[in-house]
Order: sequence, then structure tokens, then C-alpha cells
Amino acid sequence: MFKNDKILKYINDIQKVLEENEYRRLRYKNNSEWFKNREEQMNNSIIRVAIMGITSSGKSTLVNAILGEQILPVAIKPSSSIIITCSKANDRQAVIFFEDGTCKELKGKDLNDKNIGKYADESNNPNNKFRVIQIDITTPAFLLGDNIHIIDSPGLDACNLDMHERLTLEVLLPTIDICIFLTTVKANSDAVNVEKIKIVNSKEKQIMLVQNMIDSIEAKIGKKGAVVEDKREILKKHKKRAENLLKNGTGGNNNFEVIQLSALNALNGIIRNDKALYNESNLDKFNKAIKSCVVKVAPKLDEQRIESISDKIHEIINQEEKIIDKNKSGNISNVIAVSNDEFRRFTSEFENSKKSIQVKIEEIDEITKDTIKKISESNSTEINGYENIIEEINNRNSKIENSIINIVKNREANKQELYKKLNIDMRQDYSLPSMKSKDFEVKHKYKTEKIYHEKSGVFNWLKRAAGTPFDADWGYDVEYKDVKVIDKDSTIKMVEKICNENKAKYLSVLKQWITNYDRAINLFNEELNKQKREYEEKLKKKVETDEINDVIKNLKNILKSLKVKKSNDVKESIAVTISEDNNMSDKENKITISSAQYDMYILSNQIIEKIT
Repeated sequence: MFKNDKILKYINDIQKVLEENEYRRLRYKNNSEWFKNREEQMNNSIIRVAIMGITSSGKSTLVNAILGEQILPVAIKPSSSIIITCSKANDRQAVIFFEDGTCKELKGKDLNDKNIGKYADESNNPNNKFRVIQIDITTPAFLLGDNIHIIDSPGLDACNLDMHERLTLEVLLPTIDICIFLTTVKANSDAVNVEKIKIVNSKEKQIMLVQNMIDSIEAKIGKKGAVVEDKREILKKHKKRAENLLKNGTGGNNNFEVIQLSALNALNGIIRNDKALYNESNLDKFNKAIKSCVVKVAPKLDEQRIESISDKIHEIINQEEKIIDKNKSGNISNVIAVSNDEFRRFTSEFENSKKSIQVKIEEIDEITKDTIKKISESNSTEINGYENIIEEINNRNSKIENSIINIVKNREANKQELYKKLNIDMRQDYSLPSMKSKDFEVKHKYKTEKIYHEKSGVFNWLKRAAGTPFDADWGYDVEYKDVKVIDKDSTIKMVEKICNENKAKYLSVLKQWITNYDRAINLFNEELNKQKREYEEKLKKKVETDEINDVIKNLKNILKSLKVKKSNDVKESIAVTISEDNNMSDKENKITISSAQYDMYILSNQIIEKIT
């Protein structure tokens, strides 16, 4: 899809230095393997594209069109804790991953929207009772490049920025390269989308806005059938609105794409082999826009790779300099990126956070008792008399949710910092907890009451004087009316039920988040132990000072060329190769970015970061 030939050359140069002779091959074996892995990652670089969409925007239809067939179920309530990834591969299959480490494969006739819906539809898998973590779908018909992965999570749906969605944005966004906002040409969700775009933009992610359902637009017809405004003019207005939305969300940044399409026409065109219908859909334009976004994110990814390679070179040099300086060689804390104390502090803060979340969850029991007591002690029979009680419980639950989110956000920030310090690619860490509570409402029932209306006339007045409405209906018209009154028993049962459900949900969230975080901790611990072992092994090996000094000198020269760009050499360039393979052509185009352009891009970003 794309690769930076210049960075690959740097890696090749580093490997030559580390493998020049037998002594170096043995001494730097683990280091060479690290660079080989980075080279492989670059040659198989994955771009992660997340689709964020308003309700009923046609997200599943669009993903199915990209897959080339209907594999994802449509018009369902997605299970909120399950991530679905879609990509290109020789095998047409879906792999369903479960919390217990097992997985299930769907192939051939078994791979269809119905079977996927058994796990991805909340109605079939309520509260994720099957404990599914992720569903990976691959097919050779996938319309995007080999290295593009579509990431779909219900938490990315633009509803009301509820708890799960806010948590998703914090946990998942750091692992995403490009964000697609899917809306429709007629949607009225601009305010919600602007807020979301602001969040995504703050994470410095490439954004593309897609207006779906252009097939629903019809020309505006005036008197006598005259066309007042044709379809093209109407779509142009909608696109302008989308461009303004993006400008508001990104603070005037023009580095974005707006695409209008019909996912339904695209999918039907593919299924029916109707080229005319497919061409009307604009899906090819969408695919090209994705590739354009890939080109835009390439410099940032390259910057991260250069930084990672530089950090690794620093690590090797630091280790070797300490080994040569015998007075410092025994102090391992000088050569490990994260000290034992820092790692213990990291794990300790995580344990404290778990306890804090547990305490917040336990508060639900107290809320339940307080609410039931207030409802039971109230003498009011009117619904209005209980609305304040219910509003209070909803507010208290909302505070609990916000507290949990803030705790998770702080821990996630610390986790991301350790990924960076240990030089580990965190984009593989995208398992999500699901968290969405239920609100409360006052339960009511209807009570039939008599309503008396006085009849006019002296005779009816005498009747009323002779009897009362409690003894007789004399002199009155009687109306029977159902009046809404508080149903105390049902309200109390509802409070108990929802509080218990919310508590169970939060406990499930805590368990999922702990599982994910523990996985990261184990990964960090493994990397730290690996670094310690590598250093201790070098200490045991024969120290040939001349060889080591030569390695240090050559690595420093490479490091200098990595850090100090040759801005005076405008002829030198960074080659970005973009595959045009769209299942239709093997043609490749090369887009070349000069070093001066690349340096200006990096410099401008650094200036903006300092200003903001």
C-alpha cells in the first residue's frame, strides 16, 4: 500500500552495522531481530480506518459494499462491546474471538449476515452473553487495499456521546489512523458530529466526512412541473454544509475530505452486477479518497517510525557505553527505559484505580436503598411528586459514570506513555469495555375517577340541595375518566431492577477493562524482562572495545542523519508508493514528497503543538 524507502534504507544500514561480522551477529542478535520485525511491519503496514456514524446512516450497508457482499447484518442493535474488523485476504472467512481465548471460524455458506448477527446483534447476544471480544472478517473481494483495515465499533456511533461512546473515543482512538464520519445528506446531527470531530481532531487523526444516501435526493419541482433546483444543486448545498461542519470541528483545518455516495446503490450494483448502478453510487470516489487520506497520514506514521528507530539506537548505544564504562555497567536502571520503581508505581496506580471503580460501583447499592426509602415515605399520589426523586437517582448514577470514565482516562494516558517509553506499537491494543447504563422513570398506573358537572336550572339546584354527590348523582352530569397516578410498587421494583442491572454492567465493564489492562501490563513486564536479559547477556559476553566503539560510532552517524533532516538537499525525496489495486488493476502510482516538504510538515506540526 505505502512504504517509505528512505526509512527502510536506514533499517538496512543499521542491520549491516550490527551484522558486519560473527562477533557482532552474536552480540546484537536480539537487536537485529527487533529491526527485522520493524522492517516487516513497514512492508506490511496496516492503516486502521474507523467508521463513526449517526444512527441509521447506513454504516453496515457501506461496510458490506466494501466487502463486496452482504456479510454484516443490517437494521440491528449492535452488541456494544464487540469490535468488528474487515480486511482483504485470500480466505473468505470470519473469526470470532471470545474472552476465554477460544475462537470460532465461519467459512463458506456459514459466513453470512444471519450467523454474524448471532454474535453482533444485541437481540441475539444480550449484554454479550457469549463473551465475544472481536469479529475479524476477511474476503478477497474487499475493495480497499491489502493493508487497510476497517474498524467498526458501536461505541463510535454518534448518538448522545453516552458513557460507552465517550469511553470508546478515549480507548480506541489512539489506535486509529483515519476516522470516517458517516452521516446522510438529510441528517440533522451536525451539533453532535461537531463535538465528536473536535474530540477526534484533538487526537490529531485524519478525518473524512461521508454523506450517504444520495439516492434519496430528488429534484425540487415547482409549478407546472418546472425544475426549481436539480439534484446536483441540492447535493452541492449538502456538501457545503458538511464542509462547514468539518471546519467548525477542526478549527478551520482544510486537510480533510468530504464524499457523497449511495452505499445501497453500491452494494446492489455489486450483487446484481449492475455497473451503471454501481457507478451512480460514487463508491470508487470514496475508495480513492481513502487512499488520499492514507497519503496524508503517511508522513506522521513515518515520523513515529523514525522516532521509534532512533529510540532503539539510543538504547543500544546507552547499553554499550555503560558496559565499556565498568563503573556504571552493573547499574541496570541506567539502561532500561522504565525503572522497577516506575513500573511498580504504574501497576500500583492501576490496582488503586480498580479499587476506586469498585467503590463507585458499590455506591449503587446505597443509591438504591435511599431511593426506595424516599419513594416509600412519600405521601404523594401524583407523578410530579416523584420526578425529583427519579431525577436525583439519574444524576447520581451519571456522576458515578463520569467518575469511572475519568479514572479510566487517567490510566489509559499512563498506559499510552509506557507504550511509548518501551517502544511498543500500541495500535494493536484496541479491545474495549462496554458501558452504558439505564435511566429511571416514574412508573404510573391509571385510576378511574368520577368527575361531576353541575346541571343548569332551578330544578337541578333543588336536586343538589336534597343530596350530595357522595350519596347521589342528583343535579349532576357524571363523567368517568382514567387519571394517571403513581404506581409505587412498580416504581420500586423498577429502581431495584435497573440498579442491579447497572451494577452488573459496571462490574462486567470493570472485568473487561482489567483483562485488557492486565494484558498490557504483562506485555510491558515481558518487554522489561527482555531488555534486562539482553543487557545481562551482553555483560557476560567478551567485550571487544574496538568493535563496540565502531558500532557506537556508526550508529551515531545513522542517528544523526535520522534526526537532522537534509533540508538543503531539495533533490532528496521520500517515496510513498500507493497501490491502485481495486480488484480491477495492478497498476501502481508513486507519489514523491520532497524532503523539504516533509521537513516543513514536521516543523509546522511542532510549532502548532507548542502554540496550543
